[in-house]
Amino acid sequence: MSSAASVTRKQKKYVEKFKELGALDAEHAISLNEVGITGSYVFDRMVANKIFIKCNNSKFYLNISAFDSYRKTKQKLGLSIIVILFLFLAFYYLVINK
Repeated sequence: MSSAASVTRKQKKYVEKFKELGALDAEHAISLNEVGITGSYVFDRMVANKIFIKCNNSKFYLNISAFDSYRKTKQKLGLSIIVILFLFLAFYYLVINK
């Protein structure tokens, strides 16, 4: 499995776990021990992207709107890369490869 697929799988796992436990606001925040997360680079990146919000008591909750926005941005980036690649290949075959 590729690294990107592994990261995506972990992200989905973390998001689903927080949803299951109802940690969707500061009042219902949970500790990482409750979720079983220890020293995760993927989780740290999600905190940096404000998908998970850390409360004062070292507990976290899921910011669903930030996650949805993050996911849509990644989808747009992927689609943009595909379109650019397609345009490059079309240009190559129509202009350069005469």
